[in-house]
Amino acid sequence: MQWPHRRYRFLYLGPLPHLLICLEYMRNHILNEKNYARKRFMVVKHVELENAQATFSFWARLLKDVVRLQKLLGPKSEFHANRDPVQLKASVVEVEQLMHSLPSGPLPEWEEDMKIAVKGIVR
Repeated sequence: MQWPHRRYRFLYLGPLPHLLICLEYMRNHILNEKNYARKRFMVVKHVELENAQATFSFWARLLKDVVRLQKLLGPKSEFHANRDPVQLKASVVEVEQLMHSLPSGPLPEWEEDMKIAVKGIVR
C-alpha cells in the first residue's frame, strides 16, 4: 500500500488497531448476550415473550452494526484507500456511540483500547 498521506499512515498503524481490538471485544460480548437472549427466548412464558423478543432484536441489531463497522474499518477494506481522516474520525465516533449504547456500558477489557483510539484519531 502506498502512503502519500503521512498523517493517515500514522493513524492506520497507531490507534486504528486499538479500535479494531475494541470492536472485536464488543462483537464477542454482543454475541454472548445475543445467545443468552436466544436461550431465554426459548424458555420464557407467554407473558414475557414480547420482552424476550425485544431483547433478542436489540442484541441482533447491535451485532449487525459491529460487524458492519469491522468490515468497514478492517485492514484490507477499501475504506482506507481514500486515506480520509475525516471519514475515519466519523467512524470512530460511531464506534464510541455504539459502545456507550450497550446496557452494560464499556467493559474494562476494551475501554482502554477505545480511549487510545479516540485520543489518537478524534482528538
